[in-house]
Amino acid sequence: LLAVVEPNVITGELQRAVERVGLFYPPDPASLAVSSIGGNVAECAGGPRAFKYGTTKRYVLALEAVLPTGEIVETGSKAVKNVVGYDLTSLLVGSEGTLAIITKIIVRLVAKPPATRTLRATFATVGQAAAAVTAMIARGIEPATLELVDRESLDAVERMHGQSLAPRETNAMLLVEVDGVASSLREQLA
Repeated sequence: LLAVVEPNVITGELQRAVERVGLFYPPDPASLAVSSIGGNVAECAGGPRAFKYGTTKRYVLALEAVLPTGEIVETGSKAVKNVVGYDLTSLLVGSEGTLAIITKIIVRLVAKPPATRTLRATFATVGQAAAAVTAMIARGIEPATLELVDRESLDAVERMHGQSLAPRETNAMLLVEVDGVASSLREQLA
């Protein structure tokens, strides 16, 4: 349930590789097709799945890094429950290269969800979309992905790709993905 990677591995390639063996690396920055895992660790990247799964720091177990003095240090361990000493791994994740240069990363993986379903919901106002999110959470639904797209962003996508993602009267759109056991997904989407 872990992967040892060098910092220049592309995040999307890591995700595809582990999914082929039934595992899952949840962090999903929008740039996952081109961003490196080292860059994601350096800035503690998130993405739409952060709502349910958390950001990159939640998945980094250990690091190898080079300090400004040239000294190579190893932080953390391959154990999920590593509570001994200072948490230098968490200190380096998100430090954006100001404390050290990361040269090796050990990430925690989880079981790949057996099924996913996606829903697009459109709203006349951002306030209505926000209220829908509140209502969803109040009902105990924890989406794997939750992204609010405002009218300006919808217009930008349309200009870029030549097609609209939502009707013209839409001023806010929610992209919601649920994952888990297939039999529970229909109820969650409803």
